[in-house]
Amino acid sequence: EFRNKGLDVFLAALKRLAADPLLDREVLAYITVPAANAGPRKDLQARLADPSLAVDAAQYPFATHCLENMAWDPIVGALNDSVLVAPDSKVRVIFVPTYLNGADGIFDMNYYELLAGMDVTVFASYYEPWGYTPLESVAFSVPTLTTTLAGFGLWVNRLREHPGVEVVRRDDYNDRDVVGAIADALLRFSKLDETQVAKIRRSAYETSKSALWEHLYTAYEKAYSEA
Repeated sequence: EFRNKGLDVFLAALKRLAADPLLDREVLAYITVPAANAGPRKDLQARLADPSLAVDAAQYPFATHCLENMAWDPIVGALNDSVLVAPDSKVRVIFVPTYLNGADGIFDMNYYELLAGMDVTVFASYYEPWGYTPLESVAFSVPTLTTTLAGFGLWVNRLREHPGVEVVRRDDYNDRDVVGAIADALLRFSKLDETQVAKIRRSAYETSKSALWEHLYTAYEKAYSEA
């Protein structure tokens, strides 16, 4: 779901961020989306076990697993010949094309363990009835970005304040604006100091409490009653 999940605008935003002269630090972006693969890269497993070993130069360098249909993969296509693969790029992408179930062969962590180690997440959905991923992110104190085409984005916008959650307006015609908004948000986050990051992480967690089941359940009761 390259477009539905917003991967197209996310990658375009990373390209814009990488080309921005105001970016003064390195950024590592993980894309954790399952795709057809033939298992973890053996050379990468060997390197992780022994850092003195070199990785296989013949392998695709930006993926953790061996992709079966690399020529047709839209993420690979978006990365190819872009600023993101330039040797001096400040923005690097690691494509994790497998389910994070604790036995992927590279991280061997489940999704939530890896999520907790992120600085910020982006779920720039083109369509999402609700969208649990940004909510899960803030529940783990990780600030997130979502859109007005996700139910969660619309809901959180109704809160008087929602620090830790950035909601980008998205429609059928404003992809360029969305790309700019994501790149700007990531640039702003990259400029925060440790104290500011700690504050926004606490705020993200506090925002997640508004979506606890004890608060949402009454709306389900009302809908069921009216139905």
